[in-house]
Amino acid sequence: MRFRQLLILLLPATATAQRADSTVTLIGRVRDEVDSGAVAHATINVLGTSLVAAPDGKGQFRIDGIQPGTRELVIRALGYAKLIQSEELSGSGVVRRDYYMKRVPHVLTEMVVLGRAMRVPRGMEEIYRRGARGWGTFITREQIDSLDPIDIKALLATIPGVYTNDRGVAFQRCPAFWRPQLWIDGQRVTRFMRQAQDDRHSLGPTPDPYFLNEQLTELLPRQVQAMEVYTSNSSTPAEFMDGSGCGTIAIWTLRGP
Repeated sequence: MRFRQLLILLLPATATAQRADSTVTLIGRVRDEVDSGAVAHATINVLGTSLVAAPDGKGQFRIDGIQPGTRELVIRALGYAKLIQSEELSGSGVVRRDYYMKRVPHVLTEMVVLGRAMRVPRGMEEIYRRGARGWGTFITREQIDSLDPIDIKALLATIPGVYTNDRGVAFQRCPAFWRPQLWIDGQRVTRFMRQAQDDRHSLGPTPDPYFLNEQLTELLPRQVQAMEVYTSNSSTPAEFMDGSGCGTIAIWTLRGP
């Protein structure tokens, strides 16, 4: 009799523990719907919960502890339309999904400054004149304030033909083994290693991508007055050409009065 009573007392607790363990783990990837490239600077939220994840440099993320049922995911990324995806998550275990995001028109296009009155910080007249030529993408302090990016790489990721990940930045119009030069306040800060080679031919100068990544991570968007981005050597002004790398990112920081 005592054994039967003990069994009755244990059953509700066991059932409750089983229900608590019946959660779903969602493992997914966030990609660009055009080229399937990784979208690293994104947030994924399970609507109605506090569950939030951010993908890594390959666009991969993981969310644990999702209650089974029909759930809505909200995915946001700078330069992309917000994606709301309904998922049927039944039972328990691991569910794998890929999510594709659509780029939206943005203000960071080639900008023509001529014909428009602008306040130019003292000493930066030549920088803004280059922006008026329209050879590359010219980003002003006002544009940075309006977008409020989380970091410099998130800002660069909104430019067509520019790809970012946890290792740095690459330009679509440049060979796979070449990386852009980084200039800050008129000084080149990137470092290049020895020329890489395969069995047949030279692959060109190989930059240290982590040094580039380190510089872009340390510099905050609120510190930037203007930015010039030239995605190929053919569009890069002569003052930024030194015979190595492909393309240029030139960043000009805020100056005092």
